[in-house]
Amino acid sequence: MIELYGACPGFGLPDISPCVMKVFMYLTITKTPFTWKAQDWASMATDAPYGKLPYIIDTDNDNKRVPDSSLIIEYLESQYGTSLDKKLSAEQRAVAIAFERLIGENLYWSCLGTSRYLSDAGWEMYIPYLLQHSPPDGSTPVPPELRAFLDAYRQSILDDFVGQGMGRRDVPCIVEFYKRDIDALAAYMGDNKYFMGDEVHTIDAAVYSMLRECADQPMQWEGTGYIESKKTLIAYMERMRAEFGV
Repeated sequence: MIELYGACPGFGLPDISPCVMKVFMYLTITKTPFTWKAQDWASMATDAPYGKLPYIIDTDNDNKRVPDSSLIIEYLESQYGTSLDKKLSAEQRAVAIAFERLIGENLYWSCLGTSRYLSDAGWEMYIPYLLQHSPPDGSTPVPPELRAFLDAYRQSILDDFVGQGMGRRDVPCIVEFYKRDIDALAAYMGDNKYFMGDEVHTIDAAVYSMLRECADQPMQWEGTGYIESKKTLIAYMERMRAEFGV
């Protein structure tokens, strides 16, 4: 059995992390038996091989721990033969890799880095989801020591945001990068049933997860609504949700 360790559910999604969502979707698409488990934040540095989410534990393989969404998928392919990309040509695989990098290295930071971490209002709205408060409306008090931990976590993400490069730009520039990337996804997919054609592939797990995380989150920012302006992307998300139930 695969145990997938993630952050927490939110926004109507099984996990608020697009990287965890990517693995969740891949496991769902490939019909691989798994259980999702919430990671204890206090022990993540020692539990997670890379000190971050996601990671899996394969209880059928000596409790092997595998970190990183891409490495997890590679492991599942090699260990359980779950590949969705056997029919892709070398050129198509190259395109899929390029779009996966666009999603993980650009869209993650332009959308989520800005809306959840850079924006003070977005961060305050995000905290109740991180803490699983019910309702997540900010009405539940946060103890000072926990608040200090959360603010330090936020600062570490913002440091990464700047270090990655996206965070060195001003917000209007970030929004333009975001829109160009969404335009690229919409233009490439066109009227395809799935991102690369009539069959679902690994890249769909990444594309769908990031689109849902950006479109469904309640945090409003300068890029809010842009995905919704792309009818092909909305139709794609509706098809994926209907087919896979996520």
